[in-house]
Amino acid sequence: MATTSPTTDVKAAAVSPLEAKAITATATSTVAGSGIALSNGVVIPAIGLGCYLMTPVQCRLAVATALGLGYRHIDTAAVYRNEESVGLGVSDSKLDRRHVFITSKLNPKDHLGDEASCYAAALASLKRLGTEYFDLYLVHWPARSGIKTKPKTTEPPKSKYKPNPNRKTVSTPPATKAQAKIADSKFTPVATTAATAPEPSIASIHRDARRVAWAVCERLYREGKARAIGVSNYEICHLEEMLGPKSATAGFGSGSGSGGRRESGGYAQIPPHVNQIEVHPLLYGIQRPIIEYCQSRQIMIEAYPPLAMASTELLAHPTITGLAKQHGVTPAQVALRWALAHKHCVVLPKSVRPERMRENFQACIDATSSSPDSKSSPAAAATAAVKSWTLSSSDVAAIDAIATDPKISRRRMCWNPTNVPIK
Repeated sequence: MATTSPTTDVKAAAVSPLEAKAITATATSTVAGSGIALSNGVVIPAIGLGCYLMTPVQCRLAVATALGLGYRHIDTAAVYRNEESVGLGVSDSKLDRRHVFITSKLNPKDHLGDEASCYAAALASLKRLGTEYFDLYLVHWPARSGIKTKPKTTEPPKSKYKPNPNRKTVSTPPATKAQAKIADSKFTPVATTAATAPEPSIASIHRDARRVAWAVCERLYREGKARAIGVSNYEICHLEEMLGPKSATAGFGSGSGSGGRRESGGYAQIPPHVNQIEVHPLLYGIQRPIIEYCQSRQIMIEAYPPLAMASTELLAHPTITGLAKQHGVTPAQVALRWALAHKHCVVLPKSVRPERMRENFQACIDATSSSPDSKSSPAAAATAAVKSWTLSSSDVAAIDAIATDPKISRRRMCWNPTNVPIK
């Protein structure tokens, strides 16, 4: 796969060369369907192929198929274990690397609170993908892997040692045989153990890991190894910690190629361009605050899994099926159009079936839009086949109301980041 980085001729007087590259790289890109500009000017295709739970063999074929159908956005992650297959699928498509928007994410297992290992993990992802740069690189999870998210109990652990009835005082359990021999005598030794530093709290471990991971993302961005950077599964509390109070960061997203600079309050020097979170109608009541918060701070929301992992509680819901019949489209297309056109989210549906990929893609493009590909391309054919339709405000309100339906038994399909402590 070609790995040539995009070039730019934007004057350094306005922004740095690396930031200028991030702004103008899409000028030569072929992006089928609609694109949305991030806060730094980089255009992200409105629909991407999600690669979660795809085997390497499935992933390679699915990526090549999707790109042949007109997709220009592929979403993977180190934890998915299919980055190499994504790179091979892009190569199989014969498309120029500049024409494909590739996202990957930092594996929580590499989220160790140490900059060198985080940076090495990002470079390893680039190597597996067979490319020199990410179009978007995300911190996958707001916590370190392997650390319990619940605070430790304050109750001291029970000792396995029994008290010596012949001793006048009770000291800490002996650590060596020699100490044990002394302890069993009629003498009580003087404690010589040096005082140790208090163990850091779980919340502070996660907080330090978030700071370090974001510093690595900023480094990748400044070095031109990532055209845009962001986070995934971050709640409002995690973003407030990162950005500071909203009033302190009014300059974010305005003017500079980084999408704004930090004024005060948080640890981010460059604000995130994206927050990838779980969004679909079943969970909208819970996720609405974070969606509106991100939009108020010019952070693009990427919605996964926008079809609620094909849940029948969504796709067979009477509101969704009724609107699908009314507009002559499928239930999946109704859900995708709701998220994209009315909640202003980039959508990342996952499928390995060509007919589903085509159906999902068609939900996100207009019959009136013109594809930049040639008129004989698959993307152009798909565009021409789409019937122009829109959801009315009453349609959108009806879909919003699904989140309050008491008959829904499962609303969250994936991880729950609200369990990650801040304090």
